[in-house]
Amino acid sequence: MRLTQWTDYALRVFGQCAVSQDRTQPDTIAEIADSHDTSPSPILLCPAMR
Repeated sequence: MRLTQWTDYALRVFGQCAVSQDRTQPDTIAEIADSHDTSPSPILLCPAMR
């Protein structure tokens, strides 16, 4: 199975949110990008963030 770039970013976002459920504040785009060593730009464009 091949994933698109957007599916990859969406899974990263969902995974990060699942790991940090116990936080009082939601994850920021910058935190998600930093934890995956990527730029925030593609995460902002990710359909999962809309």
